[in-house]
Amino acid sequence: MGQRIRPFSPRHQRTAGSTVFIVLLLTASAILAENDKPDVADPLSLERAITLALDAHPELLAREARTHALAWIPAQRESLPDPMLSLNAMSLPTDSFDLNQEPMTQLQFGISQLIPFPGKRRLARAAAEFDASASGAMQDEVKTRLAERVRLAWWKTFSLDRSLDINTMSQSVTRQLVRSAEARYASGEGSQQDVIVAQLQLSQHKSEAVRLMGMRNSSAAILNSLVQRPVGQPVVLDRSELHRSLPEVPSSSQLQSHAMESRGILRSQRETLRAGAKRLELAALSSRPDFRLGAAYGRRGTDLVREVERPDLLSMTLSFKVPIQGRENRRRLTEQRRNEWAGVEHSMHGTMLAIEAKIQEGISEYETARELVLLHENAIIPQAKQAVQALLARYKEDEAGFATVIRSQLLLNESERHYWVALADAKSALARLAAATGRDEIYE
Repeated sequence: MGQRIRPFSPRHQRTAGSTVFIVLLLTASAILAENDKPDVADPLSLERAITLALDAHPELLAREARTHALAWIPAQRESLPDPMLSLNAMSLPTDSFDLNQEPMTQLQFGISQLIPFPGKRRLARAAAEFDASASGAMQDEVKTRLAERVRLAWWKTFSLDRSLDINTMSQSVTRQLVRSAEARYASGEGSQQDVIVAQLQLSQHKSEAVRLMGMRNSSAAILNSLVQRPVGQPVVLDRSELHRSLPEVPSSSQLQSHAMESRGILRSQRETLRAGAKRLELAALSSRPDFRLGAAYGRRGTDLVREVERPDLLSMTLSFKVPIQGRENRRRLTEQRRNEWAGVEHSMHGTMLAIEAKIQEGISEYETARELVLLHENAIIPQAKQAVQALLARYKEDEAGFATVIRSQLLLNESERHYWVALADAKSALARLAAATGRDEIYE
């Protein structure tokens, strides 16, 4: 008969489990530290992502093109319309069509120029200049919004990366828990319920990993679209210069004051108001007549009866519109411009209220996330590490169960995941505050 295999004693199992567990804990810190290092495959830092988005994003290029197009309009609005040239045959006899038969027959060359009423061209140019300035301010608004979207997508991806890292570590720890529970059950010291619970916990970690990876792929696709890369291209974040500092932000009133001064959409609406005021003035001048100046030179032939050269003729004209018809249309135009101006004013007031709400919301979100970061950094994570170390020491002295120590490590992993999520939330709140105020240095 073959030699009977002697099962491990509980003490042998504890010694083997302790050795494996200690190695596992040592490698856990190494894995998490290694994940802090940037990957080598084209790492994308936050600053580089913002630069790429602001260099070639279609939304920004479209706004730049519109601003450049509007910059050409003011000179057009102020310039005079093209003159009119005319060629006329005057007093031509229809019986013979002879240019020399009648004294008044002449070939006439004329030119005329429409001259708008004084002030109209100046107002039209001023309105167009304000339109161009408003578009330039909206260009700054697009840049601010793009930077915000890139920051939010980058930190979302970063947070999911950290969650996946910690999920991988938790799976490794839970697998050790499963093996330990199975070994204890095989030796008769543990219950089948412990095995089932450990396996369920491992399955939950795997399910969470699938969910996190799906969210990570979506976030990476958004980030790729913002930096003008194929949406399916792998995204590797550069974490070599990760800034974890969370400064104090100015008060709500200070941030609102910054927004009134710097926010692109408010500056654009103010310029649009100025343009509307000029158009309202221009509408008031619509009843004033435009003038048309003209000159014509008439060439006459020889007087065949007296055999003398007939003198050429010069004609001068001045004409203007008499504002009799169209009075109702002019009134409608004035009301149209007045309502357009009022609409922009109400829209600007609504924008200011929305910005105030965004600032208040951003401050609340930032302070909450910042407090959570500090709480995890200074209390929860150090306490969780102390608990793991204390339980590990008790485990070596046979005073704590293996499953208890494993679960304490899982709690530490979860605390670290909450820390990174809170940090990403705080950075995202800062990005929203920077966008709401139009001051990028608030984020920095």
